[in-house]
Amino acid sequence: MTNNEDTVCHLRWGYPNFSLSRNEIRTCCKTPFQTINDDMMDKYGTEIFLNTDYQKKRRMEMLQGVKHSDCKSCWSLEEIGAKSLRGNNPYGFVDYANRYQMFQEFTPPTLVEIANQVTIDSKILESNNPFMLEVSLGNTCDMKCMYCNHVYSSQWAAESLNNNTINVEIYRQVQSNPNERFINLFWEWVNTKAKHSLNRIGIIGGEPLITPEFYNFLDKLIEVYADKEGPKTRIWVVTNLNATANYYNKFLEYVPKLLEKFILEVHISMEALNDQAEYIRNGLDWNRFESNVNKLFASDTDIELAFLPSITALAIPRFPKFLKWVYNLSKTYNKAVMLKQNIVTHPDVQSPFILPPEFADFLDPAIDWMQSISVGMPDVSDKFGTWSSYTDFLIRLRDGIRYNKNDNTMSKLRFATWFNDFDNKRHLNFVDTFPEIANFYNQASHHALNS
Repeated sequence: MTNNEDTVCHLRWGYPNFSLSRNEIRTCCKTPFQTINDDMMDKYGTEIFLNTDYQKKRRMEMLQGVKHSDCKSCWSLEEIGAKSLRGNNPYGFVDYANRYQMFQEFTPPTLVEIANQVTIDSKILESNNPFMLEVSLGNTCDMKCMYCNHVYSSQWAAESLNNNTINVEIYRQVQSNPNERFINLFWEWVNTKAKHSLNRIGIIGGEPLITPEFYNFLDKLIEVYADKEGPKTRIWVVTNLNATANYYNKFLEYVPKLLEKFILEVHISMEALNDQAEYIRNGLDWNRFESNVNKLFASDTDIELAFLPSITALAIPRFPKFLKWVYNLSKTYNKAVMLKQNIVTHPDVQSPFILPPEFADFLDPAIDWMQSISVGMPDVSDKFGTWSSYTDFLIRLRDGIRYNKNDNTMSKLRFATWFNDFDNKRHLNFVDTFPEIANFYNQASHHALNS
């Protein structure tokens, strides 16, 4: 057991994630999903989305200083000094709890006393005011990003079935199979409870722009929010922006209707350029992607724009060039651009923290440059999306690589084996595409052969 300042996280209370295509729920995008069945819906009704016994137990553990394995992604980042989604501090939870007067049953109302007094029946374990929702509408996708899997990409699923790494039963399980009762409960929950506290609603895939359910979801969202008063709720859509013209134009046609009721953010998933981008995000057509990006930046709308780089070991050497490419887009079109923070820690062979300490040197010029230009960047609406905030994130990332003391021996041994298999499956060439990492790859390959 540790100090609960090191474990408590407001995302466990306020950030639900649902897969509407597979009838799954979780709190926070870094924890495992739970599959919902009819018995659970009978027991909980609309409380199933945030207040099951399982969810309350996980919250109680956080308040008692217990690090449950569900949250291992954040714990592992914090152990090496990198910034986790939790934020590495208790203040997000304290602010959230104070806003909704959640400490009133404790005397005195401090985190220390809560750890000593909390029980499974404590009201503080209930969540009634989610501030951010993320919804997955299925695994329909036109790409096979290297850190993805069959659950989130239909292309991955088809390849895995063809290569016999999954069987037909698993293949069918990950296909869209929505439960009408679960969907109805979801919309009842949104309409009667969640829409009154939600500030943000995220839509992910698969790839939303080519998913038929995406547009049905938008229509229903517009209908449910038609009578909501007060500030507009934000919608963010995470997209690879690789869509062909017919899908892309359909999305752009929806934009004016969405902007009437919502603030719309488009989060573009990308962290590399040209052939390296096409390797990491297999199935990407860089020329089409870049054309779509320019079309979006040139559009005369109030869309708020962001890039969501998924930082892997492969992205590190040329990441400064990618950031300057984003900067040039912002300046060319005079558009504010947010940078969203994300580090890939699974599969572990792709984590940036398996790299030798000298790879941190690649990030030094990026940090120096970011510090020199961040003041002159246009203001963005999200304080966590500012260029100065991203600079702080890069500093922690760099230091996590440079001073990492964790034993990554096994991950390094598997590095070359994993990417060799990846190359064979996808007809790619790691060494030619990532020359800056070729020595590390060759050393890993040598050690793997002699281990």
